[in-house]
Amino acid sequence: MFHPVVRLTAWFAAVVGFQSASTPLLFWVTGAALVAGRIVAPDQFPRLLRRSRWLFFGIAVLFAWATSGTYVFPSIEWLSPTVEGLGQAVEQLARLASIVALVAILAERSTLAELVSALHALLAPVGSARDRIAVRLMLVLDLVDSAPGRGWRDWLAPEQADIGPTCFVLDRTPVTATDYAAVALIIAASGSLTLL
Repeated sequence: MFHPVVRLTAWFAAVVGFQSASTPLLFWVTGAALVAGRIVAPDQFPRLLRRSRWLFFGIAVLFAWATSGTYVFPSIEWLSPTVEGLGQAVEQLARLASIVALVAILAERSTLAELVSALHALLAPVGSARDRIAVRLMLVLDLVDSAPGRGWRDWLAPEQADIGPTCFVLDRTPVTATDYAAVALIIAASGSLTLL
């Protein structure tokens, strides 16, 4: 069984690969990511899409109306989106949708402890500071996950004194040579795909 750092590296490589994919390939990989997200994370994926709806809307408006080009409706000029802007909007929305699908898959297949353990391993070059970073990340993620309420107004409510656990256990499973080899292979494959 691989260390969670391999899964996190594969996820990051997929995100980078999706962002650098050319337009024809982008729509194929986005379609595959959406199908995979729906199959692997049937509850998580639609919920993340719903939470991201205003981000999708903002990106669509920004690119469709702020990109210069040929007006779709020339009679109303500056009130009209542009053809080039609509193309850019569709492309950026596809990239964002693929990332949402990948986040849903990662969240479905990984526990909080595994994700923090993977980040802890990746932060090895920073030395002892990685322990503090990992624990703080665990506290923040646990608070976000267990905080009462679902709306933004709940975040503005008075602070709850009893929120948060009293203790965290940080999994410090060592990364093996096999894990390092898998990470190197993923990075090499991702780098070669971005050059295509």
